[in-house]
Amino acid sequence: MSHITRKTALELEPEFGNIPDEALVLRIGQGMDESWKILFYLLFGRYVSMLEAVFAKYAKQGLDFDDFMLELHVKMGKNHFAAITGYKGTAQFKTYLSTIARNLLFDMGKREKPTIDITAAYDLPFEDDQERDQMTRLIELINAYPDDNTRFVLFKTIEGYSSKEIAPMLAARSGQEVIPSYVDTLRSRAYRKLRCQVASIAICRETITVYKLELIIPPTGYQYTILPALRRILG
Repeated sequence: MSHITRKTALELEPEFGNIPDEALVLRIGQGMDESWKILFYLLFGRYVSMLEAVFAKYAKQGLDFDDFMLELHVKMGKNHFAAITGYKGTAQFKTYLSTIARNLLFDMGKREKPTIDITAAYDLPFEDDQERDQMTRLIELINAYPDDNTRFVLFKTIEGYSSKEIAPMLAARSGQEVIPSYVDTLRSRAYRKLRCQVASIAICRETITVYKLELIIPPTGYQYTILPALRRILG
């Protein structure tokens, strides 16, 4: 989790730190203007250590904690905080939240993992061998990206879809409410990670892995659409 997120959560401690879980949940359920702020505090402040422990124990290899927390935040807030209002107080809120977190990690681990056909990349009109190596490595990193929702957003972005168009597709795939700004967040975070990884790893063309083709990018105009999209990822 970024230091900015931690700092923001700590700054909310004086406002909410002395209020019991049940009272905060009630305020969220009443639809108060501060509902999202309270939810942020509960997830990224009061119970972040517990969620880190749940993630360490139950997350499938390759999942990213920041992606998990972002998805949990969306899940808890969707449908007017239905997951929060569903809390009946029969168990501690901490236990209730950990159960939701475990179930979410289980769902994230089951999702399909489409890939881009890396062999097709060799036919793209690269400027030189250096760019070919760089872009091939980028495709490898996208194929191996640990969060399935983010990988899906990257694929659809490469295919030319906008955030507004991707949001309902991702919602249908994940079974969760998705807004375009959530797509933007997933994409921008992935771009930062990918740029860092591509810049820091030496490329060896002889050791490139050929991935099984599981996602077919439309062949029409393929060479003229995927390469500019890949270049945009690297800025």
